Amino acid sequence: MCLIAFAAQDRGQIPDNHLAWAHARNDDSWGIMFPEDGHVRLLRDVSDHAAFCKVWNGSPRQRPIAAHFRYGTSGSMTAAMAHPFPVLEDEGGVTLAVMHNGVMSCVADQGALSDTAVFIRDVLQPQLEARPDLIEVEGWREAMGAILGMENKLLLMRGDGEAFLVNGWQGHFEDGVWYSNSYSIEPPKPRLLDLDSYGAFGGGGRSHHDQGELFRQAPRGEVTIRRPYADPLEDLDEGIEPCPRLFEMSETEIYHYVLDNSPEDVTDAILEMLCGR
Repeated sequence: MCLIAFAAQDRGQIPDNHLAWAHARNDDSWGIMFPEDGHVRLLRDVSDHAAFCKVWNGSPRQRPIAAHFRYGTSGSMTAAMAHPFPVLEDEGGVTLAVMHNGVMSCVADQGALSDTAVFIRDVLQPQLEARPDLIEVEGWREAMGAILGMENKLLLMRGDGEAFLVNGWQGHFEDGVWYSNSYSIEPPKPRLLDLDSYGAFGGGGRSHHDQGELFRQAPRGEVTIRRPYADPLEDLDEGIEPCPRLFEMSETEIYHYVLDNSPEDVTDAILEMLCGR
């Protein structure tokens, strides 16, 4: 099921043992992302934990950073399918990247491509290329969460360091760090304390927290204020037909609805429905 760990201020917020235990349980690949000069730096590989630690410890301090450990359930087990994935780019590099935790039932098997790669290609990228400001609309993120379904979470990071969650309430917030689940960072069971036996660690239950936008909280709980943005609702076509009620459709029906319509029409329709206009 993978693990995402996000520290809003400094990589030192994430304990080394959490990284080691998460990698032991999700060892198909690893990835790191952080903002750098207005873009998102992506580092990913299929190497062992020692190699990960070398890259992690060489990453900058005192800035937002996220780590991903993959437990592959679809697609190839190669660095090409390691997270994070680029979503938007300009001539200078990646301006928006994403990490995913979960298994998407709405995506059909497409060989070497993982469900995450297919979802980015078919849904996230077209919509955000058409209207990049949608990422700041809470209703749009909720709609993306409905398409993904339960036990699926996304962390999106922009080049300015701003991070956004989809289905973030399904994750686990601990000591200023957001984890996409809690069982991946649990210590090994007492009978399996041999730290050389990576992969033999036991699992655990998932933690579900109150729904909310976790990234509105700084690591010590202070409320942070986002900078203003242009409201996409102001540009809506008043004559557009609302899309079907999301929660009356299956994940697959919603997914195909998105594929069968233009990104602009789909996003306008979702916003119309969610805002009751």
